[in-house]
Amino acid sequence: MVLVLALHLIENENRRRIVNWLSLDSSVFTSAAYLPAQRTLYLCFRSGELYCYFDFPPQQYRDFLAADSKGQYFSSNIRDHFPFRHLPRRRKRR
Repeated sequence: MVLVLALHLIENENRRRIVNWLSLDSSVFTSAAYLPAQRTLYLCFRSGELYCYFDFPPQQYRDFLAADSKGQYFSSNIRDHFPFRHLPRRRKRR
């Protein structure tokens, strides 16, 4: 099940983007966001680490969301397959 979590601000190279984060039912990820115009996938890991993956196809994002195991899908189809950037850790809300 995928639910809308919230709108969060992503700051990257002096540009700000508001992205719609989806809460994920996963032992690896807390949430994901996708910007189709930029073909950019954002993944927030349970550790709090945030990564963005570039040139990520829209259909592959849909496949990721539909996967029974998001962690397994990530390991097989995303990790080491797309250019990526590690972003500063998300601040935890108090």
